[in-house]
Amino acid sequence: DDDVFLTGTNRMWRTDNFFSSTAPSWVANGPVFIGDPNVYAFRTVRSILAIAFVSSDTSCNTYAFGNRSGQIQLTRNGGRTWTDLDPGKTLPARPVNGLAFDPTSSDTLYVGLSSFDDATPGKAGHVFKTANALAASPSWVNVSPPIDVPFNVITVDPSDPRIVYAGSDSGLWYSNDGAATWLRMGPETG
Repeated sequence: DDDVFLTGTNRMWRTDNFFSSTAPSWVANGPVFIGDPNVYAFRTVRSILAIAFVSSDTSCNTYAFGNRSGQIQLTRNGGRTWTDLDPGKTLPARPVNGLAFDPTSSDTLYVGLSSFDDATPGKAGHVFKTANALAASPSWVNVSPPIDVPFNVITVDPSDPRIVYAGSDSGLWYSNDGAATWLRMGPETG
C-alpha cells in the first residue's frame, strides 16, 4: 500500500494516507526510547535509524526498526505491540543502520551495523542474519564481509533472495549465496 509510510525519531511514526491526502495524518506507532540524560547528546542515543517492511504482508502491518543503541524491534500488528528481536543481547550494541527482510521469507532478516569492532569488545561483526525473525527469540549469525568498517545499508534482491548487497564506509559488498560469502565491488569493478 503506497499510502503507508513510516519514519522514526525516538519512536516510530506512521501514516496510512501519505499520497491520498493533502495533509497526511501521522500517529505515534511504537514505544518511546529515551536516552540517558547524563550522556552527551542523549536525545539522539536511541534514534531510529533503520526501518524495513515484510514485503509479503500486503496489509503493511509487519515491520521492524533498529535504533542507534542497537535495539531491533518487530511488530506484526501495525505497531500495537512490539517484540525485541535480540532479547539475549547477542548482537553488538552498535547503531543499526540497515535492515532488510528476504522478500520470499519473512523469517529471514539481515542487519547492518555501524561503528568498529573495538566499540563492542568480544562482539565483532557488522552484518548479521536470522532465519527465524518471527520466533520468540531469534538466533543471529554473523555473516559479515571480512572487513572491520561501519556498514550503512543492506538490501536483498527482490528477484533473487540469494543476492544480498551491503554498503560500507569502504565500498559495496555483494553476495550471491545468502551472505555465506562476499565479494567487494570497489572502483576496480566499475
